[in-house]
Amino acid sequence: MKMKKWTKATLGALAALAVSAAPLSTYADSGGAVQVTFEGPMKNIASIDIVAGDELATLVPAQITLNGKVLANTYAVTNVQVSGTEAADNYEVVGYTPGEVMIPLNAVSAALNGQAGIQSYAVHENDLVGFGVGPNTTWTFNTLLYRQPLPMYEGGGYATTAGKSATFGASIAVNLNLLDEVTMFPIRDPSTGQTDQFVNVDHLLTLFKAMGFGATYDTTTNTLALTGPTPRPTYTKVTPQLYKEAVAQAQEAQAHHTTGMFGMLANNAQWYPDPKNVFFNRHFDVQHLKPGQVLQKWPWVVFLKGTGMGGSDVVAELVARGNNGTGFYGFYMIYELVDHNSGNVEWIAPNYWLAGNSDMQGAKPPLSRVPNIGTAPIYDRAGAWAYGYGLDVVPNLSWHTGTNPVNP
Repeated sequence: MKMKKWTKATLGALAALAVSAAPLSTYADSGGAVQVTFEGPMKNIASIDIVAGDELATLVPAQITLNGKVLANTYAVTNVQVSGTEAADNYEVVGYTPGEVMIPLNAVSAALNGQAGIQSYAVHENDLVGFGVGPNTTWTFNTLLYRQPLPMYEGGGYATTAGKSATFGASIAVNLNLLDEVTMFPIRDPSTGQTDQFVNVDHLLTLFKAMGFGATYDTTTNTLALTGPTPRPTYTKVTPQLYKEAVAQAQEAQAHHTTGMFGMLANNAQWYPDPKNVFFNRHFDVQHLKPGQVLQKWPWVVFLKGTGMGGSDVVAELVARGNNGTGFYGFYMIYELVDHNSGNVEWIAPNYWLAGNSDMQGAKPPLSRVPNIGTAPIYDRAGAWAYGYGLDVVPNLSWHTGTNPVNP
């Protein structure tokens, strides 16, 4: 077999294949185990050279279930091996441990999307907090459910041998905060040509347990079984102790670029989500929203098309008006980024934005109802209104003092 180097260009091509994921895998259409050939990294044990070549993956039917309901029929990888003569020439598969079970991350993401209050989709890594060097896309699981503290992300990246890239990674995020970067094998569906991202099932068990699910994987039936989760109650009074804990965890998450435990709070008296609060909607119908469209008159909330990072749309709530001490007059806004394709809320900014008239895309804020805080540097007077990152923010209870007459 003709060998070729496992180059950055090869990785980029695999990344392009891997992100074109169909809603669910169709491997299981065959009704039994199949063996497929794919191109992956191999290492010569003697010379430590890393090359790309044909490898074999054994795929067996698998299921993803939630509380006994089948969410997806898919396939699991139960064995990866070097094919051809390389098997006898001291070559081994890089990034695979014999006996390791892998399931397709994109099939899991699609199956969980819309279940138990979860949004899951692929996003560009530049939209994340705490991202590092890695693939161009990340699968994110957004949730406002009560969950246990998530493992802290402190590093990762591609494994290297003799300075050469050896593995291809898949990133997993919760609420747009990078949680984990794991070895991934992009393997095509032999019948459709669809490429799935297969990752170690143990990483997904850790993910879902941290999100509050019971999670097990049965290697006899190859079933990823999720139970629960226990939703965090809405409209339940938040005790001072719970609020204190939430703030502490949000500050910890902010310091370490990871994800907290509680998610968003309305204030010190009630959990989000609150269906009456437009600003904290998790999904906006971007196909039917116009630039500068006012979504709510008070608190005054406006939709701004394409003004956020990476071309994201913005939903902003007006808090006050004034100038920043250098002669710039505008409107103090709290804001969140909305994906311009899906309409999903990607990130809530924990600080303010001083927007000018030209930023409003034709919308006219109600000046007579907006407090004027006069001349003050934005961070001295307005400052940060919340702790945390991503969708895990806890409002700073002093942020609104003398500024916003509506938010408690």
